[in-house]
Amino acid sequence: MSAIITNFSAPDSYEALVDCFNEGGSNLALLFDDCSKGYTVWSVGKKNVVGDIVFFSCAATSMTKIAHARVEAKNMGDTQLIAYADKEYALYKKYAGKLLTFGIVSGMPYLDTDGRYYAEITDLQRLTHPIPYSEYKSFITLNPGGAITTLKAEQETKLLALVEGDYKAEPFESQIEVNDPSLTEGRRIETYGTKYERNPRVRAAFLAQCANPYKCAVCGFDFEIVYGDLGKGFIEVHHIKPLSSVGTEIAIDPKKDLVGLCSNCHRMIHRGGILTVDELRTIMTNSMTETSEAHLTKVL
Repeated sequence: MSAIITNFSAPDSYEALVDCFNEGGSNLALLFDDCSKGYTVWSVGKKNVVGDIVFFSCAATSMTKIAHARVEAKNMGDTQLIAYADKEYALYKKYAGKLLTFGIVSGMPYLDTDGRYYAEITDLQRLTHPIPYSEYKSFITLNPGGAITTLKAEQETKLLALVEGDYKAEPFESQIEVNDPSLTEGRRIETYGTKYERNPRVRAAFLAQCANPYKCAVCGFDFEIVYGDLGKGFIEVHHIKPLSSVGTEIAIDPKKDLVGLCSNCHRMIHRGGILTVDELRTIMTNSMTETSEAHLTKVL
């Protein structure tokens, strides 16, 4: 497996701006929308495979390109496009030249009609603090424009070290507005403890070696079947032996040490003091049997 950086850019003409407007957004806007869903379809290299890591960088030249498209929109006098161009300009001004997010290739690349290869990318993680190119240009030279940069193993390791811990694994939950002061949440609490590093490669390796990695190993729940596109590419990966119980860095065998679980089963496994998959499945089966028998008795 390998890692790449896709260095995408902004619309550079009035026509490109119109296309983005009709398609629902520019590359940057669509990527941010896709981050909330957890997956996207994006251009990759022909030789990329399932499990590869894709880093998304907004090209530094985006500012010049979007500025040019913005001027053309103003010259055309298209008020609707001018408002859209102003919004896009502000977006690219904020993020041009920065590494924004990363994800894992979950489907084999396919050749599209535009002559480029695309693939489904899941497990998208948006960085809470986008990383400017200046912080990693000492060990990575980006290919210009929208070209893909393939990373060597040591480059990937250094880049992962920069993004480690800088993303939210779970969506932000807004504070609830309530009248009862005893029911408030969100107060800042300073804590000190031990953090166990999670390697995106481990999750990628698990997804790559399973026939259907997104099906819960306990109950068989499949998020995509139930929720459609919203649930596509979603599963929680459980360490059969918790990292906190080991206390040191260890090698992980994706086939033996990891299992895919739905959110409910994952919570129940940990609630029971780290149950095994078989133990939780037995509990679920027995509970469902008892419930069915009780219901049948009530009916009779």
